[in-house]
Amino acid sequence: MNLCVLPRHEATSMPKSHSWFFYLCAIEGAAAIAALLSIPSEGGRLSPARLALAVFIAAIAILWIYLGLHRPDILDRFARPVYLTTCVLVSLFLCLALFLLRYLNPEGLLSTYHG
Repeated sequence: MNLCVLPRHEATSMPKSHSWFFYLCAIEGAAAIAALLSIPSEGGRLSPARLALAVFIAAIAILWIYLGLHRPDILDRFARPVYLTTCVLVSLFLCLALFLLRYLNPEGLLSTYHG
């Protein structure tokens, strides 16, 4: 049963006040690229891994800008409580797993944290 009283174009169009989130994510991506490129490198050249990471972050930032300008309707499917609850639970589980992995076995991962 559809309880929406607004016409379809008004119910699915994103208000301009919500598109700031996508622009903020793009700015955060630009800050991450600036921080990544400001780290001194050996030999004065960028490593392929660092360059690939900068390109990946830039691609995601461009995607955020596009989503800020033109929000696809598929995003409405993910704005349901079941998806949001699942995302929160998965992120909390991953945080707990990383915490336990680091602090229950520090000897096994010591080389990872101390060069």
